[in-house]
Amino acid sequence: ATATESLNAPKSIYYIEDNPANVNLMNLIIKKAPNLTLSTAETAEEGLAAINKNPPDLILMDVNLPGMSGIEATRNLKQNKATAHIPVIAVSANAMNRDLEKAEDVGFLRYIIKPFKVDDVMNGIAAAFGDAPTSIELSAEELSALSNSPAAKPKDASGILSASAVEVIQNTRAVLSEPYVDTLKNMFVTIPQLHEEMTSAIGEGDTEKVERLAHRIKSNSATLGAIELSEFARTVEHRAANDKMSDLPNLLVEMDKEYARVTPAIEKLLNS
Repeated sequence: ATATESLNAPKSIYYIEDNPANVNLMNLIIKKAPNLTLSTAETAEEGLAAINKNPPDLILMDVNLPGMSGIEATRNLKQNKATAHIPVIAVSANAMNRDLEKAEDVGFLRYIIKPFKVDDVMNGIAAAFGDAPTSIELSAEELSALSNSPAAKPKDASGILSASAVEVIQNTRAVLSEPYVDTLKNMFVTIPQLHEEMTSAIGEGDTEKVERLAHRIKSNSATLGAIELSEFARTVEHRAANDKMSDLPNLLVEMDKEYARVTPAIEKLLNS
């Protein structure tokens, strides 16, 4: 049986994620299984309150959240008798061994790496509900699109973008079609807006806002395969978190240059 077939009974999923674009992407995937419902919160504090009031069947937890982290939130859930039984799947762009070990230690069932792969998400959900990991059921049209996807040789013409991210985008596009691409395009055009807000926040000395905005740019850039841009944002996020704001204006100039450098490759990927 496929993952979709195994989820015959209605199941509720709660996703705690601060980036609206990632929420939109997850929504598109969850809709592939009509018996699943998805509720969301932007912060761990908001999510814990909702979960304690109305426990779901499964929790998807972004590890890097503003305020209380996903690690802390999951530890809280596992120490609460009313929620300790709910499986929690970690969702994060961090794929280092130490991050995976930390996720396992705190009690996460699985670890889904961003950018999302449809099969990874659906297999994780199937495993959480006691089923063997399998592939999501696709229509004949979707299977044909996937088999003809150019992802067998993932690349952009310039070699600027991450090959693995390009592969995920090409394969996922074959399954989720244009709504997925529209979400990615929104991720892309939002980066300059976030950058402008971050510049203002630096001028105001608002380290918390700078950290939050840099985190979103980091996530959006990584999903689009712009790894160097994501790393610039990671540096800004880290320095803001440690109240080291003096050199951030120079970093933002470098981020602007990198955004301009990757723009043609991302536009070609999303419009091809």
